[in-house]
Amino acid sequence: WVTSTGGFSGRTLIPESTGETWRLVYKADDTFRLERADTVVIGGRFEVAETSDGLRVRYKSPTEQILMSDQFVERLRGSPLVLRDECCDGFVSEYVRER
Repeated sequence: WVTSTGGFSGRTLIPESTGETWRLVYKADDTFRLERADTVVIGGRFEVAETSDGLRVRYKSPTEQILMSDQFVERLRGSPLVLRDECCDGFVSEYVRER
């Protein structure tokens, strides 16, 4: 995770200002996990679908409960990956690929 901007206040969050490190890991078997400081906070399955608004990522738990708000892919090619929360007061977040 590199940065997130948005919310009601339009603030910008970065690892240096929050003191936190986040990783969003997608696997080829359609599973994901969100980690904070190397600890899994949320995990489950994800699916990507083409919609009239663009590529939508939907996250679900093993019991099919919605875990996180859907996100739209703002930038997929190159770096960074840019994801936008579906809700109107959500965040736009950037992630770089780890090798």
